[in-house]
Amino acid sequence: MSKTGKAWVMAGPGQLELQEFPYPKCEDDGIIIKVEACGICGTDKHMWNGNAGMVDFPIIPGHEFAGVIEEIGPDYKKSMLMVDGTLDLKVGDRVILGPGTKGCGKCPTCLKYPDKPLLCQNRFRYGHSKVGEPPYFLGGYSQYIYALPDSWLFKVPDGMSPELAAMAEPTCIALRVVERAMEPGTPSTGHGFGIGKTVAVIGAGPIGLLIMAAFKHAGAGKIIAIDMLPKKLEMAQEFGADICINAKLSVEERQQMIMDSNGGELADVVVEAAGAPIAFKQAIDFVRRGGIVIEAGHFTDGGDIPINPYTICNKDCDIRGVWANHPVTFRDALNFMDRTTVPLEKLATHIFGMNDVPEAMKTAGGPDVGKVIIKPWE
Repeated sequence: MSKTGKAWVMAGPGQLELQEFPYPKCEDDGIIIKVEACGICGTDKHMWNGNAGMVDFPIIPGHEFAGVIEEIGPDYKKSMLMVDGTLDLKVGDRVILGPGTKGCGKCPTCLKYPDKPLLCQNRFRYGHSKVGEPPYFLGGYSQYIYALPDSWLFKVPDGMSPELAAMAEPTCIALRVVERAMEPGTPSTGHGFGIGKTVAVIGAGPIGLLIMAAFKHAGAGKIIAIDMLPKKLEMAQEFGADICINAKLSVEERQQMIMDSNGGELADVVVEAAGAPIAFKQAIDFVRRGGIVIEAGHFTDGGDIPINPYTICNKDCDIRGVWANHPVTFRDALNFMDRTTVPLEKLATHIFGMNDVPEAMKTAGGPDVGKVIIKPWE
């Protein structure tokens, strides 16, 4: 009997089907990875709920995965994009893939902004591509992943758990937030993010918590967490928050609490990580004059919110968006995850086996839920 592998196929919003596919042939420039763990991203949940915009169903979801090399082609070095110590690979090595291949180099974005392959109009993305022909396994809700040519590949540090390694992709988002707060150039006194600055993060979900941990690692002097759920604020304290504020309080009350804890000033940097339009408006309310607002919570269209342009002008503040990350950031994310004193493993609050993926999808995003992890061999 021919070898096969299982994968969950999202045929449309709310439709998940466990299917079996032929085990792929490993081409000379390819790599087959046995998936150890895959995280459920908020984008996956939005696709499941039918509010993620244009999705070409059916797909095998999942772009936050880690695994072990099952087969490796002799010419993989010619096709894979690798940095640091990931060049010499063998069967049994533990690896992660960036969620997308390199930029095409030909679209207007690639030609004008080659330093931002994440904005390429033709980039292949794992977990978002239509399934229908070999090698089939191109999403993390499966037992295998086929690493296509031009994929970014990274070794997992020794001793790192599969659950933690699977969180490298959202950790990259957190690191990109910190980088955006530092841009442009080197911060000087009173400008940009730097050591000792005060950062407020609205939303203590998985992304918000990772952002707090990243800012703590980068030297923030004070981190303020804002959320309406007590359990998430408790977790925020473990992830670096010095002050926790209940989002059910009025805007004025929250502004006063920030100023009381920060020498009479609002926050130097405010990050919106709640994914609610009203939170973006409040981020502008909570930033000091001359400060920076980072929008990191809306990877899908959550709707509109009225903003008074005068407030932005009067505060002379910068507003910066975050859309994915440069794949090289995975190297830095793995290094950060391996070195930080923040207990990142605690973020994985719910783990499900292969047969329970629909239940895992329903669980993700719940009020007392951190990161939901799928382990496809359990």
